[in-house]
Amino acid sequence: MRRIGGGRPRQPRERFVLTLESLPEKVPSEVRLRRLLKLALRAFGLRCVRVEPENVVAAPPAQKPRPSPPAPPVPRSGRVPSRPPVGWRPSGENSEAGG
Repeated sequence: MRRIGGGRPRQPRERFVLTLESLPEKVPSEVRLRRLLKLALRAFGLRCVRVEPENVVAAPPAQKPRPSPPAPPVPRSGRVPSRPPVGWRPSGENSEAGG
């Protein structure tokens, strides 16, 4: 096999897979991994071609705000009913007996 333009054919490069486990620290694991790779790859003439997290703890999905209950329908007359809604109590009452 010969490359266009002359020269030696390119041999396949060796690849290695490392599995690292992050220990609890104040500095986030992404920052520590970036620092490690930057130093090690430059020092030993290596190149990183892929980084994949294995066990990603996904953030819980954002909860959608619950819609407020619909307002009671307004009568055709436009007048508010004289009877209070079920379960309504004046703000001063705290007990069932009222006394």
